[in-house]
Parts: sequence; C-alpha cells; structure tokens
Amino acid sequence: MKRYLRIFSLLCLIFLVVQPVTADSGKPDYVLLPLVGHAQQMPLSCESRSAVDVAAYWGVHIEEKEFFNHLPKTDDPNTGFVGNVYERWGQLPPNGYGVHAEPIAGLLRAYGLPAQARYGMTIEQLEAELAAKRPVILWATPRMASQEVVYYTSAAGAETFAIRYEHTVIAVGYNAGVIYVVDAATGYRWGYSKQSLVRAWDKLNRMSVVVMPPQTSDASVASPSHNANLTFNSPGPGSRVQVPMEIRGTVQMPNFASYELWYAPGNDPAVWNWVSGPHMTSVMDGQLTGEQLEQLNPGTYTLRVVAYNRNKDKAEERSTFTVVP
Repeated sequence: MKRYLRIFSLLCLIFLVVQPVTADSGKPDYVLLPLVGHAQQMPLSCESRSAVDVAAYWGVHIEEKEFFNHLPKTDDPNTGFVGNVYERWGQLPPNGYGVHAEPIAGLLRAYGLPAQARYGMTIEQLEAELAAKRPVILWATPRMASQEVVYYTSAAGAETFAIRYEHTVIAVGYNAGVIYVVDAATGYRWGYSKQSLVRAWDKLNRMSVVVMPPQTSDASVASPSHNANLTFNSPGPGSRVQVPMEIRGTVQMPNFASYELWYAPGNDPAVWNWVSGPHMTSVMDGQLTGEQLEQLNPGTYTLRVVAYNRNKDKAEERSTFTVVP
C-alpha cells in the first residue's frame, strides 16, 4: 500500500509541474504559437515578410514580393512604403526606410484578414492577444537595440516619427519574464525579456498590428439594418474622368468609427491598393480624401470605400469609372 501511495504522490507532483499555472483571469502563464517564420527576401521588406508569415499562420498564403508590390509607395511611412526596398538599412525618411502599421493592416484586410493597427498596447494586452492564439506584429529594432526617435515631415506636411533600423518582429508567445518573437530578418524565433522588448517597442509608441482569422462569410458586411449611407459623387459609377480628380461622396453610419479608401484596375478587382485612411470623421456630400490618384493611366478602375462602426460591423460601396487622357 505504501508503494502505491508513493506512486500516487509522484504522479500528482508530475501533474502539478507540467500543468501551466493560470492567473485569476484564466490566462495561461505560458503560450507559444506554432507560427513558422521565413527570412525576408529584400533588405527593407521586414514588414511585408512579417505580414505574409502571419497570413500563412491563418491559412492565407501570399508571396512576399506580391504583398510588397501592392503596398502604396509614398514619402510618409504612415501612408505607404518609403524609399527603395533595396537601399541600405538604417536610413530615415525620405530615404530607404520602410512602412508603419496602417498600410500593413489595410493591405491585410484587402486580402480578407481582419487586421487592426494599434498603439500603446500594454504587455498584459499583448499577452491576452497571444493567449487568444492571435500573433501580433510589433515595430521595434533589431535585437531590441535602443535608437533615437526622429521627427519627420513629409512633402504633404504630415509630421510623424521614425527611428533608424526600424524593424518588425512577430510576437508568438510569452512566459513569466519573456516575450517570444519571430524575427523577419532571419525567420528564427528569439526570446527577449519583457523589459528589453518594451524599451525598443516604446520608440514608435508600441506600434503593432493584431491579425485575426479570415472571415468565412460576408456576415460582417453591414446589412440594410445598419442604415449605412455610402455614396460616391465623384468619380460616380460609370463616369469618365481625368486625373488628378477629387474623390467626393458620403460616408454615414450609426455608431460610426472610421472609413478607408481603396482602388484597383478593372471592374471586379481581387487585390486592392490602399488610398487613405483610417479616417475617423464621417462625411456628408464632401471630400472623402485629399488624395487625387493623379498617377492613374487611362483605363477602367474601381474605387472602394469601407466603413466600420464601433461594433466592428462594416459596410462597403464601390464606384467603377474610366480614366481618359
């Protein structure tokens, strides 16, 4: 009998050791997601590499160069990729730099993946996303090295901040003192103390993109019961226009939160190019964006507005038009 009691006690001890301890919130003390990383293909394409690795985790497979080619190219990292992707790493805008969270999140949404740009996340909020099995793209620096924050003004007058050697990693797990990340430079997994990660993550106000699984239906698109009013006055459906052109219309929705604008060649595009957004103010018969799409060549294009309410429901409207010489 004593032998059986010893065996039972030993089994109980093993059970206690191997089971993760949970906090009062029910969140596990240890998480490690099975996300597979790959090394970026271009010197400054870390953001695209992180995005497509997270997309693959959710079963959406995109080539890195395809994703990069669909990013807007601007001199403001908050609206598009800045500089030449083959330039030397460590420069600041308007030279070869990279891209910030909003264009990455927007392009992931165009591929059908609900993605949100976030700022100021706490470690607890990051761990909550990971505990829910959602990997998070973080903007930091290589090996979490400290870099000075530099303020920059684009040609359009928009002020933003930047750091040398801006870099992305994917948070994939944690334990009591460590955050595990997949580094876009190598595709390898590393563990960093929470203090060292936060020190680098803080530089760009803890810029992040949270990516969720693809929607399996169009149930999230606002139905008439949401009373969304989305219209394009210019360019209107079927219109013939010249560039540059004003984009005007109406975006109204109960519990309105934001809207974004996209365009693409053709009548029924599968992949979209980001124009601007998120815009946090609704519009009634006015200018929807300061962008004028002046780079469009003659041909048929479709413009798309996607609006969200505070319940994360969305509504969409499109306008197909022709650009003439």
